Amino acid sequence: MSVVETDDARTALTAATEKIIVSQEAAQNNSEGISTRCNNRINKLLTQNSLRQWAVLTSQAYGQFCLFACISVQAPFFPQEAEKKGASPTEYGLIFGIFEFTVLLASPIYGKLMFHISPKFLLTSGTFVAGICSILFGFIDRARMGTTFIILAFLIRTLEGLGSAAFQTASYSIVAAEFTDRTASAFAILETFGGLGLISGPAIGGALFEQGGYPLPFLVLGGLLVFETFLVYLVVPDSVSETTNNTTEASMKKFLADGDSIIYGAAVTMCLIIIGYNTATLEPHIRQFQLSPFLLGAMFTICGGTYAISAPIWGKIADKKCPPMFMVFIGCLLSSVTLLTVGPAPFLPFDKILWLVIVSLFLNGVANGAKIIGSFTGVLESAKIRGFPDNFSTYGLVSALFTFCRSLGATLGPSFGGFIFENIGYRAGTMVLLAAELLLMTFIIIHVAYRSGWQKTAQ
Repeated sequence: MSVVETDDARTALTAATEKIIVSQEAAQNNSEGISTRCNNRINKLLTQNSLRQWAVLTSQAYGQFCLFACISVQAPFFPQEAEKKGASPTEYGLIFGIFEFTVLLASPIYGKLMFHISPKFLLTSGTFVAGICSILFGFIDRARMGTTFIILAFLIRTLEGLGSAAFQTASYSIVAAEFTDRTASAFAILETFGGLGLISGPAIGGALFEQGGYPLPFLVLGGLLVFETFLVYLVVPDSVSETTNNTTEASMKKFLADGDSIIYGAAVTMCLIIIGYNTATLEPHIRQFQLSPFLLGAMFTICGGTYAISAPIWGKIADKKCPPMFMVFIGCLLSSVTLLTVGPAPFLPFDKILWLVIVSLFLNGVANGAKIIGSFTGVLESAKIRGFPDNFSTYGLVSALFTFCRSLGATLGPSFGGFIFENIGYRAGTMVLLAAELLLMTFIIIHVAYRSGWQKTAQ
């Protein structure tokens, strides 16, 4: 081998060795970089979300699950028991409806009182009252037939509505105050657990009913809700009570007299109206498919289940500073598509198809996530931008508006659904809802365009 070849080989070997050393150093630096990033992320998580915050969020998620399970557990068992006691379908239908109607009336009052009453007291007392009423409802089968039974049922459900309104208004306010930089994600977690409770309540109640008869589902779930009272007392700090003192009270009239509040409230109301419409009319709409009781029940969990799954995702998107009004608009758009396909619309050239109904319910759950999460965070952001004080007085108004609009939709939805279905049918009824969604989208476009023009003029 020549001297030149030997030098070339030596040079190539040196270059290869240097490359190996450089790659090893790069790998080591990359490993250290990954480790550093992981440590930074863990430290960031621990600093931003203290144990107290997570304890508060966990307690509220547990409370939401138990509360909505107590609400939904009554549906499978109470009608039959009411008929045994001489109540007509109209009478026990009103007994169901009085709960949402009470929440509808009470939530604005609680929102206004948040400035004067400790949020922790409102939370504990509301949970205790709702839990005790759920337990009492388990003993209503021992009441005398006729008027006595009906009056007691109305009274218990009214008190349960008062407790539920207090709990929800205070719960949303406390979580908003604890998670000021990630309100949407925290609120989405509450909604997820509330949705899971609403879905699983009848199933849990059915299993307990088989073991212990009518009282057991109410005793167990009501007892779990009463336990939330002690959990809140131990976990929620007393400092939330002090934040209501010596602060400026937010004006309810000023809060409501704004395009953002009206649009966000209407979006939440429409969500619950559509849900209530399907609750009352979906079964006769898909009766021709002759589904088994299990599959039929599963159909009613699709929308709520999808909402529970998608809510945290929408919460993350909202916390990434996605405009809440844009989220609501996307939700309205998705909802409009589902209203076209679930029937389907009378002008479409095909009849109802089971898989299309399932897909429509699935997408409707996703749409509800966008509208509800976007609306809650949007109202809160709008209030702060308009100069409302960053305290429980404002949080209470936001929570009250949300609870009020949700109860309004839940009250109107089934009633509207039954009336429309009886007079014009399911497919035509979805077109009425579609018109309302399109009207809401039009208002959003006009409002955003007007606000953008006003801001440019002001600049």
